Amino acid sequence: MYFPSWLSQLYRGLSRPIRRTTQPIWGSLYRSLLQSSQRRIPEFSSFVVRTNTCGELRSSHLGQEVTLCGWIQYRRQNTFLVLRDFDGLVQVIIPQDESAASVKKILCDAPVESVVQVSGTVISRPAGQENPKMPTGEIEIKVKTAELLNACKKLPFEIKDFVKAEAGESLEPGRQRLQ
Repeated sequence: MYFPSWLSQLYRGLSRPIRRTTQPIWGSLYRSLLQSSQRRIPEFSSFVVRTNTCGELRSSHLGQEVTLCGWIQYRRQNTFLVLRDFDGLVQVIIPQDESAASVKKILCDAPVESVVQVSGTVISRPAGQENPKMPTGEIEIKVKTAELLNACKKLPFEIKDFVKAEAGESLEPGRQRLQ
């Protein structure tokens, strides 16, 4: 028996409905599809809180109020934070004034790779501090509000692209101990 003929026989055998079992299933499936198509679907999800993604912001967005959600990529001197989402990276300025102490506490105490939501204004980076390697290197976000959405446990290692060791270098101390 050839495979195509065997397959067609199998298909014919499966396509013969047994009335008692398949009829209620098809009927309920049809009713649920009909009811779901009659419901009005909102144009956007009520759970969407971000106005932009991290990677889409450019100098054309200067002065706009934005809300971003993403992972904390890394933090520098408790002054700057790099926020990452599926679309890219953006630099965030952690406020240093006393009126924003709660925002500073949230952003400085959150471990790397925690998920945060920040709202603020898109501003241009100071002259000479632009980063041509980043698509968002001309702008940064001056944070007004921040919320910790999900805290990450403290990682036992540092995640940075420029802190990668060669495989031989990382095994060298172990080899010396074993000798």
